[in-house]
Amino acid sequence: MQIEEISRTDSNCFSDIELSLSENQNQLEGFLNRTFDLENFEAQIIEKSNAFSPKQRSILCDSLKLQYAGSLTPSVQDALKKLELHNTFTLTTGHQLSLMTGPLYFIVKILHVIKQAEALSIKFPAYNFVPVYWMASEDHDFEEIQSISLFNQLLTWESDAKGAVGRFPLDGLSKVKEQIASFFQNHPDSDVFKALDSLNAPTYGKAFFNLIHWLFGDKGLVILDGDQKVFKQSFSPFMQQEIESSFSFHAVQETTLELEEIGVKPQVFPREINLFYLQNNSRERIIPEQDGFKLGNNLLSKEQILKMLEENPESFSPNVILRPLYQEVLLPNLCYVGGVGELKYWLQLKRVFEVASIPFPMIQTRSSVLFIDAPSHLKMQNLGLDSLDFFEDKKNIISKYLQKNEAESIDYNALNLGFENLKNQIIEKAIEIDPQLKSSTAAELVRMEKSFIAAVNSMDRAVKTKHDKALKQIDQLKEKLFPKGKLQERSLNLLQICPEGDLKNKIDMIYQAINPFSSTIKIIIETK
Repeated sequence: MQIEEISRTDSNCFSDIELSLSENQNQLEGFLNRTFDLENFEAQIIEKSNAFSPKQRSILCDSLKLQYAGSLTPSVQDALKKLELHNTFTLTTGHQLSLMTGPLYFIVKILHVIKQAEALSIKFPAYNFVPVYWMASEDHDFEEIQSISLFNQLLTWESDAKGAVGRFPLDGLSKVKEQIASFFQNHPDSDVFKALDSLNAPTYGKAFFNLIHWLFGDKGLVILDGDQKVFKQSFSPFMQQEIESSFSFHAVQETTLELEEIGVKPQVFPREINLFYLQNNSRERIIPEQDGFKLGNNLLSKEQILKMLEENPESFSPNVILRPLYQEVLLPNLCYVGGVGELKYWLQLKRVFEVASIPFPMIQTRSSVLFIDAPSHLKMQNLGLDSLDFFEDKKNIISKYLQKNEAESIDYNALNLGFENLKNQIIEKAIEIDPQLKSSTAAELVRMEKSFIAAVNSMDRAVKTKHDKALKQIDQLKEKLFPKGKLQERSLNLLQICPEGDLKNKIDMIYQAINPFSSTIKIIIETK
């Protein structure tokens, strides 16, 4: 394996606001508590330590022990012990419960917080740092996560279940597992089958928990599923505040206007009440009405809603506006790591945290990777191109290739002129020797000219064929690395880069490439 890199600016893959989030947060400091900087961690630690009570830490640790009952790895066991200590803090990323981990960037996000925790433990030895994956198990956008493309086939989990995806039964998932297994039937002892086995559970939330724990448990990743009654009880004062005053709606509205004034378009739009009512087969919006709150087909008074919250807090679910606050209430967290799309909506949330009197974490753009397998790298070398060339527009890649191969082009004028000169010299020499040779020599030269034209045409076809093949390869490589013009990591699934089923080996390759304090795109080149 070899690793190359390119700056996000030179990659031509990011907008100005995305580059500000990744490389120059000072331009956005009015929307942040602290810009992401290694030197800012100590101040963030002090602020979070003062705000995170021993009771909150106890609730967190007790719940995690129950969640992990019977499935601890030594690394996670060590992480949970550290979390009991007042000088332990978390670094968090989150994501939906995608099918077989979904796009590759999901893997990258998790490895980023793992390596960040390791690096901070060295930088600040007086503290402990634990990487956390927040399972967005209450998300209900099933259509967004039910499919993956694998080896040119679209695999889709068909399910009639509704509501929070984490509560889905696994009906229909076995068909997808069988399809995946068929791709790796020649590697029956590979990681793929262990990963598929880990998905045996009563709900998809538990199945996904098992899968991620199997993939990353040896690296000390702690997984937190927010769909727990005890966690909702901890958060219920903020949900009550939301029902009574719509505090998050007003806070986000103000911040969104300020962002628009500097040309930043809002990523999310708040509702008057940013909570859902969650049941096993539904996730209903809570809509304020003049006489109370609409919940499905029912109209309830404020008193009724608040009583429901008191008795069954687990039935209330924060939406995208309040989920970050929920996370920061539960965790002794310092930094949230996410994609640029996620961080755009975090920019809208600082005032929500201020109203709630909860420290706003630092936010950091996740690492970004491009994976180039050995056959693709060999094709690049044969074309005389390198990985950085493919960040260019396709026309520029083709132009560079043709310039490099200009020596193979045919100068037809020079060839024709040379042949005409040769014919004239032969005729002149024949006449000089014997004038009667002129006609027979001319006849021979006609036959020579036909052979000459045939030879030139053969060369011409060979050059065109060679270039056509090369241009087709350039087109295929560009689409493979940037599907539909987007970064590969946004659609490529981990399984796609593991044709032999070696999931953990590929995860370790990505792990080695990631630098959690560098914003450059890491290009991972597989060599054999």
